[in-house]
Amino acid sequence: MLGVVIIDDDAIVRMNLKSIIDWEKEGCQILGEAENGQTGRELILRDKPDIVITDIKMPVMDGLEMIRSVKKEYDRARYVALSSYEEFALLKTAMDYGVTDYILKLELSPEILKKTLENQKRLILYENQSLRDREISPYSKVAIALRRVLAGHYLEEELEDTLKLVNPNIDKNRLSCIAVRFSLPHKGFGEGDLRTIEIAAHSTVNNITKKYFPGISFLEESGLCLFVYSPGEDCKSSQNEMCGIIITMLKHYLNLDSAVGISSYEGGLGEIHQIMIDAVRGTDEIFYQGYGKVIRSSEIPAETGSRENTPETAFDWTAFSKALELRRISHLKEIFRTLRGILSAPGPRTLLGKNSGGPAGELPAGRISKTEAFNLCFSLAGAAFSVPGAGKDIFSENLYELIGRAETLEGLREWLKKTETAILEWCVSVQGRSRDDMIVAEVKNYVTKNFHKAISLNEVAAHLSISSGYLSSLFKRRAGISFVEHVTEVKIDEAKKLLLTGQYRIGEVSGLVGYEDMGYFSKIFHKITGLTPKEYMTRHV
Repeated sequence: MLGVVIIDDDAIVRMNLKSIIDWEKEGCQILGEAENGQTGRELILRDKPDIVITDIKMPVMDGLEMIRSVKKEYDRARYVALSSYEEFALLKTAMDYGVTDYILKLELSPEILKKTLENQKRLILYENQSLRDREISPYSKVAIALRRVLAGHYLEEELEDTLKLVNPNIDKNRLSCIAVRFSLPHKGFGEGDLRTIEIAAHSTVNNITKKYFPGISFLEESGLCLFVYSPGEDCKSSQNEMCGIIITMLKHYLNLDSAVGISSYEGGLGEIHQIMIDAVRGTDEIFYQGYGKVIRSSEIPAETGSRENTPETAFDWTAFSKALELRRISHLKEIFRTLRGILSAPGPRTLLGKNSGGPAGELPAGRISKTEAFNLCFSLAGAAFSVPGAGKDIFSENLYELIGRAETLEGLREWLKKTETAILEWCVSVQGRSRDDMIVAEVKNYVTKNFHKAISLNEVAAHLSISSGYLSSLFKRRAGISFVEHVTEVKIDEAKKLLLTGQYRIGEVSGLVGYEDMGYFSKIFHKITGLTPKEYMTRHV
């Protein structure tokens, strides 16, 4: 992996360079960036990169003077000059200083940058600098070590040695941490695009934090960046200012919603795991408080502990399904009023009774946990799907994806509100259907509930108190397929689900879907799916 540093006084140019390609795929790692030749010189001598991409005209110290100065102490880097058309005459001088390639800023593109990097790789290989044996930079070593510590490994000695190389101003005996959680886009972006956004977000965090405290920032996981640092005396106002700027800049430049968690602990390297965990815990409050907040872990309410009864298990979902099946709108409104209360502010939460459908008992006071809130919404959707026809009519998108998009409690309340509206509208629409539509719906309901046994047209017609001839004609006209074809489709669909569990033999599945003759079942299964049950299992299990 080749080490690269970027030096340019224009922050937009630096960000563009970092995000325009996937550096890791190109066999490169960005070690750092600087805004002028003076800080660039310090960065190069510290991290000893393979490639330096630098502007020529910069404040404090220009690119040419920086290269000349660096070469006295470190002569292994290869330099690529960034230039505008009016600076083109300077490139000849730059070549004399050791620049081996250049990129015109107005012509910068992924293709040109990749080609330039390829040229530099070939030159480095030609000079017998091994890519595989290159020692990783101290900065990267610390970032890797901190990720491992966060995962539960003990690396105090390793961190102590490397921190000194990264920044001598970091006090190993007094450390703290902030965690920046940002929301990535859900749609319209590929994996590579999201990785680019994450890198740009980390760069933004790094550029801001280094101006406040000595430390090191790194990407921990998707949408989460940590900054481990040494706080100064009376640093609370500086922390708040730094975190507020991070939130503002991520929104302004990258359109990312974010929140920052600040650890309430300070300590030495031996406590760094607890310190980082504490900062991350602060970002968990996004679920309750939303984005745009700076959250100190000391301000988070204490956990209420595990409970024997949770909302999703204590609620009477049978009562909900029954009310939905019978289109009892007033009862459904009462149920949703109760559900909104459960997802609202902390306090005792009344649940509907198991038998009467009225109020009965309360859950303990305290805010609902994130897991409980999501499970409650999934349980509601599951209960709706248990009513034939309701689930597919009400939920038009992938259910898990739809609920999973809600990153906050407010988001789940909004989902609940939309679901209530959809369910009540569905009930009204169903009540307005013709008698023929209601008969077809009842037939499908009956078949779904009784797929495990043989079902005859006469049996269902008797159940509905209509003639079998009328039912046969009506069902074919309204459903588009015959009654027998529908029964067969339902049974085979259930058979496929049972086969995919891997828990039953083919003969057992045949009986579970109402076919006593396994040979006949296999014949029907092949007719519908084009595969024998055994072939289906082999391909899908």
